[in-house]
Amino acid sequence: MNNEQLILTIMSLPRIGRKSVHKLLQIPEFSQISSLKEILIIMNQFFSKEVFTLEDIQLAREKAEEILLKCVKYEIEVLSFLNPLFPARLKLIPDPPILLYAKGNLKCLNEGLPIAVIGTREPTEYGVKMGKSISSLLASSGITIVSGLATGCDAVAHLGCLEGKGTTVAILAHGLDTIYPKENRSLANQILEENGCWLSEYPPGVRGMRNFFVERDRLQSGLSIGVIVVETDIKGGTMYTVGFCLDENKPLGCLNHPDHLLNEPKTRGNQKLIFEGKGIPITNFDSLEEFVNLCNRRKNHNQKDKTILKDSVKPQENEPNQISLWEDF
Repeated sequence: MNNEQLILTIMSLPRIGRKSVHKLLQIPEFSQISSLKEILIIMNQFFSKEVFTLEDIQLAREKAEEILLKCVKYEIEVLSFLNPLFPARLKLIPDPPILLYAKGNLKCLNEGLPIAVIGTREPTEYGVKMGKSISSLLASSGITIVSGLATGCDAVAHLGCLEGKGTTVAILAHGLDTIYPKENRSLANQILEENGCWLSEYPPGVRGMRNFFVERDRLQSGLSIGVIVVETDIKGGTMYTVGFCLDENKPLGCLNHPDHLLNEPKTRGNQKLIFEGKGIPITNFDSLEEFVNLCNRRKNHNQKDKTILKDSVKPQENEPNQISLWEDF
């Protein structure tokens, strides 16, 4: 019985969640479990009473096997917290996952400099163009773009990354046997075709629920070394990711909108975060580059800056120092 089978079996027991399994991992005997009977002994010792029967363990094992067969069918990899391919950054967040389901290029979950680019499902035209431009610039310099495949800013971030010939990770709030929203199915497939990855905490067959999207948001921040908000209102799903980012003391960048867009509802969250000093304003290429350098310094414990963004994507000497299309609105 490997770690994935063992942990999935335990997670299939009633009233057992990831926090309980993380505590179980601290028990020295846990790594030596090789039979269902040994699972039963450990579980009842853990609760200091006979909570489960051997029949409960057998049923849980059957459920686990059903999930694993679905994973084989849909070419989904199962990664336990103990698997060397499990994303190292996600092990460090306050509430780390215990099992992950991944499809595509698993290497990108641990390599490179991942930055989350997120925002509202209903961006302005300016937000669409700037989100795509920022993601494309970052991707063309080898930065992995992390987002959630939602309509609006998330989809724009993935598209911009692909246009920049980069790698992008879509973190989903449901099983990887389906794609939500369905209109992003083509984009999701393109992510895999271009060496990217889908990632989820949920096994195939599980459909998204409201709280799953908040759970997903902590993974977006956790997998990344920094977060960029393209556009958001003061309240909304984006603010959950913002909160996780700030709690983890990671740099938060916010697109700084021109004056004529400051009355737009979907820019008010950006303005508030910048005004409160929580969000770093991203106004032009230099500010984007400084944000990336800050992310790299935090990642490398304040080592000396090195240029991350390639010279080829920087404005030329006679060009205005702006991200593409900055002056068009």
